Amino acid sequence: MNEITPLQSVANDAVENMLNARESNSNTHIRNEVKVGDDLTFKSWTMYGSRKATRKVKEIDSSGRPLVRYDGWDNFQVRWNEVIAINGWEVR
Repeated sequence: MNEITPLQSVANDAVENMLNARESNSNTHIRNEVKVGDDLTFKSWTMYGSRKATRKVKEIDSSGRPLVRYDGWDNFQVRWNEVIAINGWEVR
């Protein structure tokens, strides 16, 4: 018998693919500029919109994304399309 895939699962996959495509196309010039210890200003998405936060980069993960301490998380992963500034220099 064919297995029926729940609609929510299909929607989640579509959104994840869209976010990955958007991230891979944006801010490619800054990926090599971010180093551990840099001040990173980024958009943090919440249920009600987004807010701006500035944190120090703790480390870089295996995908090359910066990890920071934020909102109780030790390794909060910042996507490239959320980065606003590095060490006070705007990247957009």
